[in-house]
Amino acid sequence: MIWFFSLISLGFAWLALRDIDGRLFLESFSWMDPWWFGCAVLGMVAMVVLRTLRWERMIRPLIPADLDRRTLHLTSWLGFAAVIVFPLRAGELVRAAFFRGKPGQKGAFGPVLGALLVERVLDGLWIVLAIAVAFAWRFYLDGFDIPAWALGIWGFTSLVFLLLLAVLVFVALAPPERLGSLVRMTGLPRLGRRFATARRLSERLERILGRLATGMKSALEARNLGAAIWYTFAYWGANALGIWWLARAFSLPVGPDSVLLVLGFSAVGVFIPGAPGHVGNFHEFARLGLSARFSSALVTGPGMAFVVTLHAVQTLIYLGLGAVGLIVLPPRLRRWKKTE
Repeated sequence: MIWFFSLISLGFAWLALRDIDGRLFLESFSWMDPWWFGCAVLGMVAMVVLRTLRWERMIRPLIPADLDRRTLHLTSWLGFAAVIVFPLRAGELVRAAFFRGKPGQKGAFGPVLGALLVERVLDGLWIVLAIAVAFAWRFYLDGFDIPAWALGIWGFTSLVFLLLLAVLVFVALAPPERLGSLVRMTGLPRLGRRFATARRLSERLERILGRLATGMKSALEARNLGAAIWYTFAYWGANALGIWWLARAFSLPVGPDSVLLVLGFSAVGVFIPGAPGHVGNFHEFARLGLSARFSSALVTGPGMAFVVTLHAVQTLIYLGLGAVGLIVLPPRLRRWKKTE
């Protein structure tokens, strides 16, 4: 499975680089403005800080009260870095894994994972909104023709995240006895009448859904959800500012719509499971965001220099903060055993 998705990432990388103008690509780095580059780095750091604060607000009611903010932030940085390091987005589980139970105790892994699912859906809906705003912005300003492939990506992404939202809302709001209906859809209870293994799996699945629902209910409470939405807009807004400033460093004539297209499409790309570092996925989808607005000559030269730099800056920031978390995090959190 890992090799399959890695091959997909390699395919995306080939699509991103297949027609690159090597000479213009390399020359683009020579005229990069260091002032705007520095502003972009600060914007990206602010993005990670806001993302950390959002995560803290979403899971604080679910985790031990004696866990201090510094330690919580360190676990967040390690979790963000794990998404970069591990393939297939398996690193998403790391943030929740820090809250597994100690030996003989029940941990908060399930509820925290439920909150993480809500976080991912919030991000997905923001991405869908960002692309829609970019399309509407350019369409109403100068009648810009939206490419059919861009509408297709946006439409499919919208459908996926709206379906996920519907499932999460059902799980979070349904009474506990209704959660069994989702398990029954798998057919396991019927098999459980004949096979003990299927019965045990069905019972375990119901327990897991119950714990996930605890985290979802907490994240969707009015106060917690309001804070999560505010931080979501702030976090993605800082990301957009960083992208805009980096584009200015490469003298790209980007406007708000172009920034949202790059941000939205690159985010769609990294949601697709692939190789470590989102290599290939990020580059091709960010290139598609530029291609929706600019000529091939601009995209294959300074445009790709901008995309490669954007990916490198974000990756190094996440990995750097993750390294800090790995060094400073109390050893007891790294030794907890799973008892869920």
